[in-house]
Amino acid sequence: MTGIGGLEWILLFLAIGIIIGWVYSIIDILRHKFEGNGQIVWLLVVALVPFGFVFYLTIGRARRVL
Repeated sequence: MTGIGGLEWILLFLAIGIIIGWVYSIIDILRHKFEGNGQIVWLLVVALVPFGFVFYLTIGRARRVL
């Protein structure tokens, strides 16, 4: 048996980063208002689209009301 190698550490940190980004995006969406059905749409994008939280962080945050 061997320890965790370099690739495993990279994948572990990548997975943790993705989970943190996903949770942060959902919390941010729930805490802010959007025009129309924007909140529901962004929740669905983050929940259903692979790496949807990246779309929200780059596009969606600019579209929130407050």
